[in-house]
Amino acid sequence: MMTILQILRNVELGRNERSEYVRIVGLRHGRSKKTGLPKTILRAYSKKKGYTSAHHYAITVDAVDAKSHVKVSCSCPDFLFAGYEFMLMTRQAADLIYGNGEAPVDPPKPGCCKHLVMAFREMLNQKILRPDMTYRELKK
Repeated sequence: MMTILQILRNVELGRNERSEYVRIVGLRHGRSKKTGLPKTILRAYSKKKGYTSAHHYAITVDAVDAKSHVKVSCSCPDFLFAGYEFMLMTRQAADLIYGNGEAPVDPPKPGCCKHLVMAFREMLNQKILRPDMTYRELKK
């Protein structure tokens, strides 16, 4: 299991820089009906100078326990084909949704795509979470 900060520590510098082109739309925050723990659902797309991606990607961030462990997911090809979904699944920080379960040829560190980086930033900006916060402290 991993926390958001542990995932962000493994993000490559280039991916972190490219996250500035990501726009978040449709942020919804609530509680899971199954566990009662916080759940955030977002949509994201990339926007560069003179270019806007037509693809909107679905992002989820689910709290797993009261110790800030999360399960994350993004529907973008980078999350799947760069091997992040598989590597996070091996650490119980993602469910295998988009992949076929095969290990990547050149496995990365268990990081995330630029859409998830921006989603985490947006959650911090909107005070949905703080870096030092555990999920016990979140308001109901």
